[in-house]
Amino acid sequence: MPTGSDAYGLRLEETDQDGTASHVIVEADSDQVHRVLPAVVGAVKTSGQAKTVLSSTRRAPIRLREEPGVRLGLLLLAAAPVRKARRVQEFGDAVTTLTTEEAYYWYAKVTGPDSRRLRRAFRLFLAGE
Repeated sequence: MPTGSDAYGLRLEETDQDGTASHVIVEADSDQVHRVLPAVVGAVKTSGQAKTVLSSTRRAPIRLREEPGVRLGLLLLAAAPVRKARRVQEFGDAVTTLTTEEAYYWYAKVTGPDSRRLRRAFRLFLAGE
């Protein structure tokens, strides 16, 4: 979802195994993407894609492997209301250090019922408060 010549937003969707059904997890505008760009690039590279697939002119989806997609989704959901770059960086570092089980647990919580309340709890968990 391009938003300018050098900037772009993104939409993270969860799909079933055969790719026929999808569900939007989070949409991020160019400002949000800019704050988490290292994590976006990392998820793309970990999924076996070249970082050059990221482009403001791209229209086709980029398929991510499950775990990098889950971690990117967690960071995007946690960082959405946050404007301070330092805090977003801290969230990114914290999401990276989560075990696989913790990442999947929190992903299920912040994308399920009561997700709004649980996203706040997740931010508090990441901040260590």
